[in-house]
Amino acid sequence: MSLRRVLSVAAAMSIFSTGTAMAASDPGATRVRSLCDGVLEAVKQSKSAGVQARAHRMQPAIEQNFDLEAMARLTIGEAWTPMTLADRTLVVAALGRYTAARYAQEFDGERCLVDPAVVNRGPDKLVKSQVVGGGDSVSVNYRLRESGGAWKVIDVFYNGVSQLAVQRADFAQVVLTGGAGGLVAKLNALTANMK
Repeated sequence: MSLRRVLSVAAAMSIFSTGTAMAASDPGATRVRSLCDGVLEAVKQSKSAGVQARAHRMQPAIEQNFDLEAMARLTIGEAWTPMTLADRTLVVAALGRYTAARYAQEFDGERCLVDPAVVNRGPDKLVKSQVVGGGDSVSVNYRLRESGGAWKVIDVFYNGVSQLAVQRADFAQVVLTGGAGGLVAKLNALTANMK
């Protein structure tokens, strides 16, 4: 590795290392750091276990750091309003399990570097992070919104693609034809099939 490459990697790492301390000053960055720590701890505790066991361990970190109700409402759109409270509760729970399973399936990094430079955009905060492991680095960025006095994740961008937009497109027809019950069944099936 050239001296220039070593110095640039060292500089980048020092920015992120400093950022970890600085991140505590912004509630959005603090929330993402909490999520990353919870997910990484779950991965470490159940590295040899399957996706379902890891997802079960990650569930508390997902529920604490995501605003699952807002995500469900934004994913479903207009069909959310006429749903009963019982249906909404079932959808939110299924979305939480699905989100934990996706993290368990895709998140196997060794470190999560949170950028301290949080961007405020309207009512939201945008927080960038890098998941580093096995010589690879994946960009995982977060959109957070304040809810009940706390900043929580409402969208995740994997390599620039909004997962909220993907879910909205994937589940629109399911909601239209099967309502809340159809969506819960679809989320449960997707979750169960993750290996």
